[in-house]
Amino acid sequence: MKTQRSFIDVLLKKPYLFRRIMSLSIGECELLTKKLEQEWKIREQGRISQAHSNRINKPGQGRPYELGTFFNLLLATILYMRTSMGYELLGLLLGVDKTTVKRIVSRVIPLLQDRFIPKTHITKRKRRTNDLDELLKDYPELEDVLMDATELSIKRPKKRQKQSYSGKKKKHTKKITIATNKKDNLIIGVSPPAKGRMHDKKQLEHTGWDTKLPDTIKRMGDLGYQGMPKDTWNIPHK
Repeated sequence: MKTQRSFIDVLLKKPYLFRRIMSLSIGECELLTKKLEQEWKIREQGRISQAHSNRINKPGQGRPYELGTFFNLLLATILYMRTSMGYELLGLLLGVDKTTVKRIVSRVIPLLQDRFIPKTHITKRKRRTNDLDELLKDYPELEDVLMDATELSIKRPKKRQKQSYSGKKKKHTKKITIATNKKDNLIIGVSPPAKGRMHDKKQLEHTGWDTKLPDTIKRMGDLGYQGMPKDTWNIPHK
C-alpha cells in the first residue's frame, strides 16, 4: 500500500479531521469531484494530444498520475490551497516528490477558478515556507497549536518488523505528526515519517517544534503527549 493512499484513507475515516484540514466535508469533496471530473478528462485529453502529437502511445496509455484518481488529485490541490506548505512538505505528506505535487496543482487549480475559491492563505499572497522558523516570522498571529500524530499503514517490512509494528493499530505503520493552528486550521508543520513503534511524544521531540514555538503559544494534544510541560501544554486528563 502506498503512503499517500494510506494518508487519504486516514482522512476519510476521520470526518472531523477531514473537515478541519480541508474546510470541506467528505460529501462536499465528492460532489465537487462529480462536477469537475468530466471537464478534467476533456482538458487532459486536449493537453496530451497537443503536447504529444507525434507520440507512439495513444492518449491514455502513458504514465498515470501517482496519486491515482481525480478525487485524490483534487484533495491534494485543496490541501495545497488550504495551507502554507511548500511543494516539498506536501510531497512528503502525500508520498510523492515535489515536482509531482507542482504538476498536479498547476493542472487542477484552473478547474477551481471562479467556481470554488475557498478563503485560503494562497489567495492572501502570503509566502510559502518549508521551515518553521520562517513561518513563525510570517505568521505572528499564531495562537493555539494542535499536535496530532497520524499512523499510515504500510506493507510488512522484510527486516526490523518490530520497529514498524504499532501496538495501537495492531499492524505495521509509519507515523507522522501534523501541527495546525487552531484558529484557522493552517498546517504549520508536517514531521518526517517515523517507525510506527515510536511514541507520539518522542517523535514530537525529534521535530524540535516544542522548543522552537514561543511560550506564549499554547500547545494542545491528546494523551499521547502526557508529560509535556503543563505551563505551555493543554492535555486532557485520563
